[in-house]
Amino acid sequence: MRILTIDPSGTGTTGICLINDKEIEFNQFSSPFWERHSTFLIQLVKDWRPNLIIYENFNFVSTHGRDMTSLFKLIGLIEVLKYFFSVKI
Repeated sequence: MRILTIDPSGTGTTGICLINDKEIEFNQFSSPFWERHSTFLIQLVKDWRPNLIIYENFNFVSTHGRDMTSLFKLIGLIEVLKYFFSVKI
């Protein structure tokens, strides 16, 4: 089983962990633009073909004045990957 885990960030660093049987690989992607995070994740799913995607999805009670729109857009992208790829989320 191939598992992709994601700690998303719409404007900073998205953390990635690839798990394949007993092999574990950590990676990251950094950009101030959520669209580049999206492109990276789509290409990663195309190339790596995970069976399962696990990602951090949370509800901010307080954003301390930060605009979370980019992060929410990236989480939306992750949610729809299951409709375009043969992957369980």
